Amino acid sequence: MKKECLFRGIRIKDGVMVEGLPHYNAAECCFQITEFVETCPTMNYPCGDQFNLWHNIKHETLGEFTGRFDAQIDGQRVFEDDIIQNVDTKDLQVVFWNEDKAAWYCRYVSDPKRIISLFESLGNLNKKVGDIWSNPELINEAV
Repeated sequence: MKKECLFRGIRIKDGVMVEGLPHYNAAECCFQITEFVETCPTMNYPCGDQFNLWHNIKHETLGEFTGRFDAQIDGQRVFEDDIIQNVDTKDLQVVFWNEDKAAWYCRYVSDPKRIISLFESLGNLNKKVGDIWSNPELINEAV
């Protein structure tokens, strides 16, 4: 199985989270994401081929797809900086890349010293409830 290379980030122009392929635009000193859409945005009809839209992204919000999906029926993609909730205890965890272990992990919001591998966390039927950029209130309420 091939890992899907995908990133997401918040567009500078309107604050909307978008997913796609990342690029660094050296001329503008900013990250951009190429979003693929089936409909031409200016014509509102199918393009035949996928149409590429370039979006300037707030650098700090750029996050990588972990290759994992949450345990919900709809199976949402899990990205770096997503907030995961334990369905039993309601504890919240934030997804991050652990440099020492070279793997994706989750840090508990209520106890930042407590970490668990993303694989182990999602294996416990945890679900994605938001991300730290779009839903900071989830973290503030849990502390």
